[in-house]
Amino acid sequence: MGTLSAKCLLFTLALSSGLWRPGAAELPDYQPQQVHIAIGETNDEMVISWVTMDYTPSSIVEFGTDALKTRVESFPKNFTNLGFELRVMFMHKVTITNLLPDTRYFYHCGSEYGWSDLFTFKTWKSGTDWPVKIAMYGDLGSENAQSLPRLQTEVQNGMYDAIIHVGDFAYDMQNDNGRVGDE
Repeated sequence: MGTLSAKCLLFTLALSSGLWRPGAAELPDYQPQQVHIAIGETNDEMVISWVTMDYTPSSIVEFGTDALKTRVESFPKNFTNLGFELRVMFMHKVTITNLLPDTRYFYHCGSEYGWSDLFTFKTWKSGTDWPVKIAMYGDLGSENAQSLPRLQTEVQNGMYDAIIHVGDFAYDMQNDNGRVGDE
């Protein structure tokens, strides 16, 4: 779908749902961004979180091992950036439970107003007697991210069971009303 037709579809959805009113400054932005995944409280859980710039009535993750057959929903929470614009964005978090061990799942997140790309994850093996291969990194950098291509290749080749990010996820949040952190 081309960019123009996608914008027309978003406009139609927003207008028909009552989420956008004529006279609003711009079209709403329902596209999930800044998608993150984390292990839940137990090994059979994954937590998917993302941000949208505009409100959607629900937060949805569709997932499965060969098709997006299962759906889990929750509700977004608003977040107000404390810059002078007081920008409001919406935080989404969905916990997927009862996952099978050592299994690859496909998923996307969002709502009927917009979906993320298709992503994958693999669950932990069962039991506790198996070696864990972990990559750990700090500040990846939005500029000059020299380790990124190598890390992407190693992850895509299945070299790690988990990646731990210990550094700056977002910084300079005080600049440009938080837009620096959005990058």
